[in-house]
Amino acid sequence: MTLHFFCIAVLNTITSLNANLVQQAETSSFQPSSVTISSYYDIYNSKYYRVHVVEKGHTLYSIARVYKCAVSDIVKKSPSGDNTISVGEPLLIPLFNKKQVSSLEYYNVKDTLAKRAKQGYMQETYAEREVDARHEAVPLRCSLQIQQPKDIIDISLMLPLYTKDTSFPKKQFYFLPMLQGLLMAMEEINENIAPKINVNVFDLTENEDSWNEIKDNPKFLESDVILCAAYKNIFPRLDTFSRKNHVPLVHLHSERDSICLGNPYFIQLLPSLSTQIEILADFLVSNFNHRNFIIFTEGTVTVQKFPEAEYLYGLLEKAKNEGRFDPENIHLYSPNEVGYEKFSTLLDVKNPNVVCGFTHQEIQLANIFVPLLKNDADKANGMLINNYNISLFGPATWAYFSKIDPELFHRTSFTYFNTFATELNVRESKNFEKNFYSKYGTLPDGMAYKGYIFSKWVLEALRKYNVNFISDLKNCNEYSVMGMRFNFVPLNNSVDGIDGQENSFIELVRFFK
Repeated sequence: MTLHFFCIAVLNTITSLNANLVQQAETSSFQPSSVTISSYYDIYNSKYYRVHVVEKGHTLYSIARVYKCAVSDIVKKSPSGDNTISVGEPLLIPLFNKKQVSSLEYYNVKDTLAKRAKQGYMQETYAEREVDARHEAVPLRCSLQIQQPKDIIDISLMLPLYTKDTSFPKKQFYFLPMLQGLLMAMEEINENIAPKINVNVFDLTENEDSWNEIKDNPKFLESDVILCAAYKNIFPRLDTFSRKNHVPLVHLHSERDSICLGNPYFIQLLPSLSTQIEILADFLVSNFNHRNFIIFTEGTVTVQKFPEAEYLYGLLEKAKNEGRFDPENIHLYSPNEVGYEKFSTLLDVKNPNVVCGFTHQEIQLANIFVPLLKNDADKANGMLINNYNISLFGPATWAYFSKIDPELFHRTSFTYFNTFATELNVRESKNFEKNFYSKYGTLPDGMAYKGYIFSKWVLEALRKYNVNFISDLKNCNEYSVMGMRFNFVPLNNSVDGIDGQENSFIELVRFFK
């Protein structure tokens, strides 16, 4: 087994996402068409809206007239111009009677716009590269092709190591432990077992120049598999190369949705955000019926609000409307809009409460829950959630908040969802920790574990199924490294599984003494 290094440099490119929007003002052959009231709804800023999907011949005026609202009342979330709309664009129309929601179907405007933007971005990106004969444009969708097994497999590892740029010391060392973890996995592979595996390491940053130095490198052009943690602005280059050359593209770090639309060679080793929320929603629907639900969003003005809360709220509402779920209430709470004091008024004294939050701000969590904690000399533990029965759910980062009294988590049976779960007490973990410390003089961090576990999974898959391991992913689900398990499913936005697959395994971990 051999390891080669090729080092590159840095910069950033941004491409407009709106190149393919069809604006009404651009067509001289405009013909008006009737507007039909939609049966969709969405929630935006804690308010209910109908979702109207624009069809050919619609105008803002004709839409407003049918829905009996002012043009200024229509909320446009698309990045198109203020006075233009495009075919397929979802518009938010005020829903004056909230009772109508039960008869409507949930429509996630944010996800829809993200898909449109992704498609427009990819189409434009491929068009720009048509002049490059070696990296010519490929269709938006391609089909999986079976390759001949190989005796020698060349892996290209693409990490933003910043070896040529010393002005970003934090970025320079962030992915280094991932490389070290991969090296540890490589050392454990038996050289005498076929096929032989070579790993070539490339320093691919968000700098366009770094890609330009890599794309014609003979070692990269011979790639049989690409392992990467590339930045989103450069990622489409790897995506195009993967499609054109039928090369598996394995992402080691991302949890983003729709990262490789139409690429069956793409594998995402961490579940996407939408998949995480869908699994959490299924868990709540199956295990927490007849509860009062409060789902709270990011509450600071300086941080863009995360969409997870709205998505979970929509999934629970959908389950309720379909008769699969019977909660007491479902509240979508935004501290930034109604204040922190509003939270306690949403809690139910008589019924159990399920509280789900998605903030990454420790101060917000404290502002919400500290008022509910009180000292009571008559109680042995001294800290109580005032007369409320609360089950708390949130991201794993909460468990590491240093200023939150752990008693809060004990009292609320705090459960967090974890996408990267390892069993640190198993022999394999202890040996890795010991060997890593012996080799590098420090204990492995999360990135080192990812580098080791994910690389070892890929290497084992290549040993067993060679370069066609993607077509046998269902069989690769049996692998477990340090307790990290895999359950590959078609990507969330895929059509007939053509968009690649992601690992859908997450763990729900309860915080206890």
